[in-house]
Amino acid sequence: MAIGLPAYHEERRKHLMSKAACEACVEKTLEQLPWLKIGFMPDAFDYRSQGTMLTFAERILIYVGETEILVKSTCLFPGQFLDFGKNRKNVEEFFQYFEFNR
Repeated sequence: MAIGLPAYHEERRKHLMSKAACEACVEKTLEQLPWLKIGFMPDAFDYRSQGTMLTFAERILIYVGETEILVKSTCLFPGQFLDFGKNRKNVEEFFQYFEFNR
């Protein structure tokens, strides 16, 4: 469970593919997750999760670099300092689907 203002969790992993192949894999992964697209930043995919009874919603940013991928999940409500493990779950769920889609 993360504590902060706002609470967040991030993780970096090496992807061992070309950047274009990794971006295609990320797109395929995001199609399988119940997240809503906010937009596409130049170097990141910008999504948000659905809210729950405990959390308002989370913003998930996926940055694809030449050698690694960074996934960061942050509570959308700026005053939310507890995430009840939701941000870590979002990041872990993304990487679980990502590894399956490789």
